Amino acid sequence: MNFATLQTALNRVLDPSMWILKGARIILIAIAFEIALWALNRFLERQTAPMLNADANREVAWKSRRRQALRQVPKNFGRAIIYTVGFLLVLNEFGAPILPLSLGIGAVVAFFAAGLVPILRDITQGYTLLAEDTVAIGDQIQIGNYSGTVERFSMRATTLRDRDGHLHVLSNRDVCNVTVLSRREEKGKAK
Repeated sequence: MNFATLQTALNRVLDPSMWILKGARIILIAIAFEIALWALNRFLERQTAPMLNADANREVAWKSRRRQALRQVPKNFGRAIIYTVGFLLVLNEFGAPILPLSLGIGAVVAFFAAGLVPILRDITQGYTLLAEDTVAIGDQIQIGNYSGTVERFSMRATTLRDRDGHLHVLSNRDVCNVTVLSRREEKGKAK
């Protein structure tokens, strides 16, 4: 590369009109992706709305936690995808090679996803249990050989306390064939 070529490239990089143009493109990218995120959130609200009323007789605190989780989990997942694509497009505006970056990000995601398959299955099953209002804290249930009162429920695990006081922590991927012996209803309402 000769000196004239280097000077021409440097002048292009330092040109204020180039930075204004890039700034305008970045602002347009940000606006477009915020609109896409807004549209995705509206779509997800409509999709989760029918699931929100399945817990009509539950305690108010449980209903609030359940509804928040049902809304936030898909929104956070969608937000991560949209912001990653937007970040790659912004890097493209600065001249970064996005094909190797996107392949690298895809390889990292595939690597971690392969190791996180059991955890992802737990979270998926936990979301399903939550969406269908299968179990809630205080319910008397039986899962396989374990029966007891649900003491804790998260996206990863369900915790049961049996009659003898033993605590059983069951991975949500192992929670299948649930028998609900009795539900804990909202205080003041009949069971």
